[in-house]
Amino acid sequence: MNPGLNPGRHLATRLRWRNVPLPEANLAAIVLAALLHLAFPRRLLRARWIGLVLGWPLVLAGAGLALQAASEAGEMDVSAPDKLLTTGAYAASRNPMYVGWGLVQAGISLITNTLWPLVCLPLSMAYTHFADIRKEEQFLKREFGDEYLEYMDRVPRYL
Repeated sequence: MNPGLNPGRHLATRLRWRNVPLPEANLAAIVLAALLHLAFPRRLLRARWIGLVLGWPLVLAGAGLALQAASEAGEMDVSAPDKLLTTGAYAASRNPMYVGWGLVQAGISLITNTLWPLVCLPLSMAYTHFADIRKEEQFLKREFGDEYLEYMDRVPRYL
């Protein structure tokens, strides 16, 4: 058994930090949201505690999903894959890291109690979809052919 895919191994020992993507679109959207909040403050909820109670689980779940997905690769470099990842988080979503970062952005909106990160979320998702995911899908189709096409039929792009 490949030690990188052994579910009994601790996440931190399986994780290759180079495989954790920097969510540039989400980070840019959060910076834009902060600037918008400074110029046009818009609260999301009247009771701040509700945002904390709902937001932290979203941030933790999103970060956990992204880290779990990165750990699925084991020692493999996800920028130059030698096999198709279809287990763990990749059995539920073809893009679990991107889904995770979207959850983090939504959670930040709740935690900070500002509307703007949620308003900017569709922008970051659209950019990621067209600039990153579509290119990745074309690469994976060329690299893995029918195996990837079958995977696409079985597993949704997001959730």
